[in-house]
Amino acid sequence: MTMKNCCLIFLLVLFPLFGQSQSSEIKSCFLPDDKEMTKKIAIADALIWAGSDTLMVKCSNGESYRLNTFQVSMLTLKPFQTKEFGIGELGVPILARNAIKNARAGDTVYLKKVTALNKSHEVVAIPDVILILQ
Repeated sequence: MTMKNCCLIFLLVLFPLFGQSQSSEIKSCFLPDDKEMTKKIAIADALIWAGSDTLMVKCSNGESYRLNTFQVSMLTLKPFQTKEFGIGELGVPILARNAIKNARAGDTVYLKKVTALNKSHEVVAIPDVILILQ
């Protein structure tokens, strides 16, 4: 068996594995109600979502995830500043919910360093979740 044939067999065996990992790769996540994937949400809807018992997001791979842990920050336009609200564990911290309640259109909520539970209840890392308040 020549080196060329060995390389060809190696690539043919591994190629399907690479294709599977790329197709399930998560590029972005949105709230379940965001059908257009714009990351825009009404302040009232953001409050309802933030106060719910299960914080669910839908990701670009088509799967839904329950948020587990994440860092919460908010960018306000007037005054222009960023506020950190600490770590959320299975829920949005009360200070962050109060900030959403007092937010104005154009303010943005960032959930960073997000871990979530998949359907098998395994903890997986997902991309940052961004909510542009309207």
